[in-house]
Amino acid sequence: MDRLREIETFVRIVESGSLSAAARALGRSVPTVSKELASLERRLGARLIARTSREQAPTPEGLRFHADALRILADLGEAEAAVGGAARAMAGPIRITAPVAFARRFVAPVLARLSAAHPELRPHLHPTDAIVDLVGDNIDLAFRYGVSGGPGLVVRRLTANSRIVAAAPSYLAATEPPRSPDDLTTRRMLLIGSDAGRDQSFVGPGGEQRTVHLEAHLSSTSGEVIHDWALAGLGLEIRSWLDVADDLATGRLVRVLPDWHAAGADLHAVFPARRHIPERVRRVLDEVVSGLPRASGPT
Repeated sequence: MDRLREIETFVRIVESGSLSAAARALGRSVPTVSKELASLERRLGARLIARTSREQAPTPEGLRFHADALRILADLGEAEAAVGGAARAMAGPIRITAPVAFARRFVAPVLARLSAAHPELRPHLHPTDAIVDLVGDNIDLAFRYGVSGGPGLVVRRLTANSRIVAAAPSYLAATEPPRSPDDLTTRRMLLIGSDAGRDQSFVGPGGEQRTVHLEAHLSSTSGEVIHDWALAGLGLEIRSWLDVADDLATGRLVRVLPDWHAAGADLHAVFPARRHIPERVRRVLDEVVSGLPRASGPT
């Protein structure tokens, strides 16, 4: 068997936590992955993965070899990139996930531009507001609001991003604008979630904190549905500043309670914990970050 293939299989097993998850990520059968691991262990003369009915975890020898395996694969990737040049660096598949609104506004346009400039690039974008298993689903890069890391993942903070209260001018023309978070309890709230109401914390001037209970006039598990309702003048939404920056700039929405914001949800990039990040992944990340709007004031 290919020794490099066996090393790649072992790394994927460690990162995904099971032979079955590794097989799915690699597009191989579980028996094939098991044979590749067994061949590697025989050649090294050591048990690398402890197999139980519940999980497959690396042994102490496996943990040590995992660090060496990452270095081997990283060095190989860097050597290939050096020989292949820029064109090869921007070729091949790249799988990205991001929240639905963020994916549509900021990631999809970047992938369209890059795929047009680099025909050999094969991007796949998975927009979802759910937390995706990066290793199990073979994802190269995730954009996430808030801190959501974990074993086998590397998290990089990209920019501050608070959630703000916003509404359409048509809604605000028909009601007295709220002057404090307490006033939101008597307004038509558009809330994301499966429940009709929730407690919401706000941070105000000087770090003052306030928690109020909000009841939904309309609710949905889709942030895009909530946003469409807000644009239609049906009520107030609490939304990531990045998601509404364009609407605020054009006047389609107006920020309400400008001195207050909801608990922060900074934007992060999340990668599988590999030493080498392919150039095409770095390029997508850099292009997305360069296209983010700049806050004109406190968020």
